[in-house]
Amino acid sequence: MAKLGAWIELAWLMHSTPKIGPGLPPALARPMVPLARAVEVIRDLGARHIILASDFGQATNPPPPDGLRAFLNALADAGIPPSHLDLMVRRNPATILGLTP
Repeated sequence: MAKLGAWIELAWLMHSTPKIGPGLPPALARPMVPLARAVEVIRDLGARHIILASDFGQATNPPPPDGLRAFLNALADAGIPPSHLDLMVRRNPATILGLTP
């Protein structure tokens, strides 16, 4: 789909560790999708096709900016270059909205 011009959104919510409340099994305290999968998608498709989001905003999660910051830090720690992070979080969204990045 990216080759046809689609933008691919990657959201931190899928890769973050959920908060487990009382009575829930500790086995649920793991991400739904390993961060390595997001890193693989970025490397395979290229940052020019990707938008990053937090998908936070629920009462049980931190504020969306905190989630996005955590996503960027995790991707940087996984070896994604700062220029790619800038493209995916700032330049690509600006392009979609017709704004100057």
